[in-house]
Amino acid sequence: MSVRDAEAVQIRRFSARLSEVRHVRRFVGEFMAGRSCADDAIIAVSELAANAIQHSGSDGGGDFTVRLAPREGAVLITVTNAGGAERPTLGRNSPEDTSGRGLFIVDSISRRWGVVQGSAGTSVWCEIGCVHAPALQECLAA
Repeated sequence: MSVRDAEAVQIRRFSARLSEVRHVRRFVGEFMAGRSCADDAIIAVSELAANAIQHSGSDGGGDFTVRLAPREGAVLITVTNAGGAERPTLGRNSPEDTSGRGLFIVDSISRRWGVVQGSAGTSVWCEIGCVHAPALQECLAA
């Protein structure tokens, strides 16, 4: 990663309240403004942020961070929380379930995704592909 790429990385901390998800979407929307993968990035981070709040030790007064890192033809989104009792995985849902599809959505719109767990918490990341690499270069130059 070049120095210019490192300068383009954005990290922001949010309170672990569902009402904060709209601020997360705004943060990502501003970062990705006008880029071909902006909508997918916003959808993915919305799901990851909601999961960070609902299924982790961040719920009830904690916080979580969102890290956005441009890559060649993509953006890497990482949401880190205080961790939870279980490792985030793709669940099994029936058509009647009203929740539990967040990681399925992330899986379907991202190139790849994963989970890193450690003493500092749990990070769930995904890489969202952008159709046109030049558009991402505009993001780096902005």
